[in-house]
Amino acid sequence: MIFSKLIDRYALYDLHKKRSVAFQFTSLSNTSLNIKNIESFYKVKPSHFHFDIKHSKQENEYMVGQFNYKSSVQSGDSRNDSVTGELFLHKNENAPHVIFVHGWRMDSNERVKKIFHDHMTSLKWNMYYFTLPYHFERKPDQSLFSGEYMVSANIERTLQATRQAVADLRALIKWIKANKKGPLILIGISLGGFITNLTSLVEEEIDVLASIFYANRLSYSI
Repeated sequence: MIFSKLIDRYALYDLHKKRSVAFQFTSLSNTSLNIKNIESFYKVKPSHFHFDIKHSKQENEYMVGQFNYKSSVQSGDSRNDSVTGELFLHKNENAPHVIFVHGWRMDSNERVKKIFHDHMTSLKWNMYYFTLPYHFERKPDQSLFSGEYMVSANIERTLQATRQAVADLRALIKWIKANKKGPLILIGISLGGFITNLTSLVEEEIDVLASIFYANRLSYSI
């Protein structure tokens, strides 16, 4: 018990030195609790995907670039409401398609890539690095750090961001399934694992799910 508390203190306080300056807490409105069913809450709308292929890695037979599309759940912030990510497409259309979902407060996908990217490249699998709401380039200008607005004491916004993350992820999954061949693999780390677990409750198109160090309750992180 003492050891686990020390780990929690180190992870939550010492590693997360950046703190919100503005007071974040807001109570939950009654309308937020009026959820009829999980399918309607995480409903996804068709999206138009834009791909910007920067260059090709001929030695590995990969096309490298970015993708973006409009979020199904609008938060009112233009940066956050545009879903973004990186993609690495192999010429083998039958290869698996792997979507990576990063953790809370990450500034980039570099740590995720260090774990998986080289191995996936050796397997010649397709890779998509999905950006969670309020992270990376989806971070609003007034936000002090990546992920500040996704999980906070603003309960209603945290629920909205979670809903947005699942809907955005489902849109990417459905696009891949409609336009590509090969199985779809979903890998989430930390908060990303929490989101992938939620997504699997409503999305039937996932062939393989791997959630790593995922959170059980977001309330413990606030």
